[in-house]
Amino acid sequence: MTNQNDDFDPEKLDQLDSKIKDAANRAGILTEEEKQELAEKQKKVIQASASAGVEFAAAIIFSTLFGIWLDKKIETAPIFMLIFIILGSCVAFYNLYRTSESLNSSSNDADSRLHQDEKKAKKTPD
Repeated sequence: MTNQNDDFDPEKLDQLDSKIKDAANRAGILTEEEKQELAEKQKKVIQASASAGVEFAAAIIFSTLFGIWLDKKIETAPIFMLIFIILGSCVAFYNLYRTSESLNSSSNDADSRLHQDEKKAKKTPD
């Protein structure tokens, strides 16, 4: 009977480890570090999306309130309120456009890598 320590060869283990990593890279399997990186990117996307919604509403609400205040101060009809609603809406949509463009460019890489991994996992027989 041979002892297990006799068969232990660190060089063979290192070779096996590198072969496993190479096979995982070819198969598109994500490492734990890559999964954490994707999770961080997705978290940032969710946070940016939530803040975009708040910024959208705030731009319209504050510009409308400023228009109402200006109308009361100058004693005009709802002219300034309407003007500032339109201006606030334009600013809100512009901010939403900017945010969506930056999110689109930053999340394309993360999403494509994640979807590739999911597709390959489905193709691999259990």
